[in-house]
Amino acid sequence: QRAQAEIRSGRRLREAIYLTLCQVSNDLEAQAQATEFALRQRKNDFEQALDELKWQKKQVKADIFYWITETMFENHYVLNSQPLAA
Repeated sequence: QRAQAEIRSGRRLREAIYLTLCQVSNDLEAQAQATEFALRQRKNDFEQALDELKWQKKQVKADIFYWITETMFENHYVLNSQPLAA
């Protein structure tokens, strides 16, 4: 009778350990999925920010080119214009 009780006790302990291991495994899997999702989202945010910065850089370069060209034409016009007769 005592042996049977010890066997039942051991079985309950093994079941409790098994259930704990299953729960820990499930928790770790959920945590891994949440981490992967957060990393994918962060990567996407980073890529969007990088694309925005590249676009802004392109626009700034175009603006600089425009203003340099405009200034060169104005300088050329001023240097080559005839003085007004007095």
